[in-house]
Amino acid sequence: MDSKDLGFLGMAQREMPDVGDRPLISNATILILSGFLIGLTVGKLVADDLSPYVLSCGLSGFLAFIALEVVAERRHAEALRAEQDQITRRIDRHVSPATLNRAEFVSSEPPFFEDSDPAINTPTPVREPAGRS
Repeated sequence: MDSKDLGFLGMAQREMPDVGDRPLISNATILILSGFLIGLTVGKLVADDLSPYVLSCGLSGFLAFIALEVVAERRHAEALRAEQDQITRRIDRHVSPATLNRAEFVSSEPPFFEDSDPAINTPTPVREPAGRS
């Protein structure tokens, strides 16, 4: 970590996105301004000749907020799906079906235990190794 990455008292700062990466107006700002415009209209604080225009601006802002939230949710779901697919491909690349079917890894019988060894508190296997009769 460079010295420029350290903030006050040596704590790492969260990297701020570039100005071009941030939206000019956030979804919350759109919702707040829309609610303000609708409230002005409902509270009769706007002249009667401007009231339909202010109300339509508030309602269109509210609809824009809903549309932006739906798009953001879809993008988030798509990003999660892509990440999950990438993880699945990586696992499939490293673990092949032939590896899972090897006889030395798959046992048809569960192990049998005589008793627990109290010194190490683990069961002691009784079954004799395969190949002896």
